[in-house]
Amino acid sequence: MQNQKEDKSEQEKQQRIANFAAQRQRLMAQGYKEHIETISIAKAGAMALVTAGPIGLVLIVLYILFHQGGSFEFSFIKVLLFFIVFLICIPLHEFLHGFTWHFFCKEKWKSIHFGIIKEYLTPYCHCQEPLRFGAYLLGALMPLFVLGIGLSVAGIVLSHIGWFLLGIFNVLAAGGDSTVVWMMRKYKNCLFLDHPAECGFAAFCNKKI
Repeated sequence: MQNQKEDKSEQEKQQRIANFAAQRQRLMAQGYKEHIETISIAKAGAMALVTAGPIGLVLIVLYILFHQGGSFEFSFIKVLLFFIVFLICIPLHEFLHGFTWHFFCKEKWKSIHFGIIKEYLTPYCHCQEPLRFGAYLLGALMPLFVLGIGLSVAGIVLSHIGWFLLGIFNVLAAGGDSTVVWMMRKYKNCLFLDHPAECGFAAFCNKKI
């Protein structure tokens, strides 16, 4: 059974790579110039503090300003519940990528694939169609907006430390996404195609960058 799962995972990876190659060939035949931008998962995790850390810091300052002198009560049950909810947020994070991107795909959900990178036990969402800057950007940032900033702001407004901390954790969890968005800044007039095997993308531009 385990071998069957591994074979299926490898087949799906090869399908993504084949689709990437076909899309790449088609776009370059149309005169687009390719720019590959990828980053290792380990480096993306480290960069999370640089690209998403400042957002989390601003939210923490806002919480302190609105709730000076507040007291926090923690218990084993509350901490356990917190981590259960955070674990639920992990697949939800990937779903938000795909849900947003599918609106901009010609094949809709057929072009969205979910899976797990077994070496890092990291879930992923992969879009098989090239997207314009705004569409790719929106899908990349949606988990940050909804699960990160959204939950943090809800925690501030409702004076709920649990929701606030859950939001902060999700802001940091979106650090890889914010790092990819930082990498996108040079290619605003280009088409973006998810890299099939690494964290990052290929930008296809019809003018010199």
